Amino acid sequence: MCLSLEALVVFLNLLPADIVTTEPERITVRATAAPAVWEAQGDLWCVDNGPTYAADHQRRELPAN
Repeated sequence: MCLSLEALVVFLNLLPADIVTTEPERITVRATAAPAVWEAQGDLWCVDNGPTYAADHQRRELPAN
């Protein structure tokens, strides 16, 4: 998933500051499930942590056909 810098700043402002670490071209959010590493890619900031817990949970909740 990729966000503009402005959108990423809004998102990060919702989080406790003590779980966010910044480095040049990289921002790490130490979330409960796993750390999320946002990396600068041109004008966007992108993260790729594979399938999310929410998506995995939804798959398990769907009734079998």
